[in-house]
Amino acid sequence: ATSLVAMSETESLLVRPRRRWGRWVLGWCGSCASEEEVGLVCALVVSGFLANVCFVLGRNAGPALYAKRVGARALPKAMFLSGVTILFATHYFSKWRVRATAAYASLLVRSACVLGLLYLGLLREAKNAAKNVTTFAFYAAFYVCEDLSTLLVIMQQAAVAQEIFTATEAKRLFGLIQVGSSVGAVVAGLLAGPLAAVIGAEGLVLAQVATLAAALVPNAVVARLWQNRRQQQNPSAASSSKVVGGGDERSSSSSWKRDWLILSLGAYTFLVIVVKTTVEFEYNVVFSTKFSAEKMVRWTGRLYAAAGGSATCL
Repeated sequence: ATSLVAMSETESLLVRPRRRWGRWVLGWCGSCASEEEVGLVCALVVSGFLANVCFVLGRNAGPALYAKRVGARALPKAMFLSGVTILFATHYFSKWRVRATAAYASLLVRSACVLGLLYLGLLREAKNAAKNVTTFAFYAAFYVCEDLSTLLVIMQQAAVAQEIFTATEAKRLFGLIQVGSSVGAVVAGLLAGPLAAVIGAEGLVLAQVATLAAALVPNAVVARLWQNRRQQQNPSAASSSKVVGGGDERSSSSSWKRDWLILSLGAYTFLVIVVKTTVEFEYNVVFSTKFSAEKMVRWTGRLYAAAGGSATCL
């Protein structure tokens, strides 16, 4: 009897903190989200977490493997090619008129397939010691696909939340949802180095494929909860609530050229990308000449983890 009492007390000591943490998390979500929104918010937090894990792993593996095989001095060519590809691909992707969750699921599957094929190509290229035109072409394609797929995944994951919530709900919930992405940057940044040490920098691409496949689960949950929410809504209320980024496409496409706020944001984003790309190039050149691809991944991961930690606090 004494043993049973001791076991029950020990079990309560172990379970109590877990319940306390669970109540704290639900209370934190509940302070921002209503009862019917908590499920959607939690699923979107997990979805954002996985999307940013894939993003950080890709932004670690792409430059490191390219610089290791081709050389960091050739990075501007790959960056230029990636920028041109992103310019056309994002414009085409924005015209894809399907529901955001369906587009995201399709994007996850396609990105996983492309990265899986690239992983097989990396294994093949690892056996080829000679550098020829095929080597340069493959690694340029690898860099562009890594850049494009990770960017589109992040963009479309955000588009899912933008399509679900109204502007008023977005102001209240998006900060909470963004915590998942920030924590994903911390976790992926801290794990990138140890993972690369065990499975090599090439193995991070395979980890990306697994992350993209796992991201299908929370996206399916979001789609189901969103459908239930739409069915429960009053049709008149649903039609009157405006989605973030919604509205008449013709009026928005003709008025943005005269909107100084949009033009200022565009100029600001342009300058940010210029500075970011310049610093990223200098960083890759310096680190690739002094460290192996695995050590470069480790240091870059730590920087992403620090950035994710700062974003989480903010």
